[in-house]
Amino acid sequence: MDKRNLRFMDVRQKLGLTQVEVAKNVGLSQSMIAHIEAGNKEPSKLYKLRIASLFSVSVEWLFYEQLYEGGVSYESKNSERLSNHS
Repeated sequence: MDKRNLRFMDVRQKLGLTQVEVAKNVGLSQSMIAHIEAGNKEPSKLYKLRIASLFSVSVEWLFYEQLYEGGVSYESKNSERLSNHS
């Protein structure tokens, strides 16, 4: 299963932000942003809040829209959608 955070990358790119710009705005390194996008690392709750605020989306939508547990998919009912950023 591909674990990349495609939603994160898509919103960042649609907002015209580089990984360096996101990193500077939220207090992380560019390499950490790259790890988050690649799905290798997960930011702490504080940084999830900062990133979601920078992107003007909810933390749930950005990081938890669809969860998989025990082979079962659980999708969020959050109304904030990527189409709002088109």
